[in-house]
Amino acid sequence: HDPSRLQTVCQVCGMPLRVDLDLPAGAPEATIDPSIPSMWRYAAVLPVPLERAVTLVEGWSPLVEVEPGTWIK
Repeated sequence: HDPSRLQTVCQVCGMPLRVDLDLPAGAPEATIDPSIPSMWRYAAVLPVPLERAVTLVEGWSPLVEVEPGTWIK
């Protein structure tokens, strides 16, 4: 696959692509930024620079009861 081209599925089989990163032991726990309420708290171990992050503030969205027994997220 061409790493310079945005792809979400395999061009041969159509299955979703998976990224495997070779991280040193303990790296994720040591680099999580708990002050960022989205997937970008893992920026130090993601293959995308934080300055290129795009977010819709999707992390930690509340569960809201709109009427008794009906909840939305």
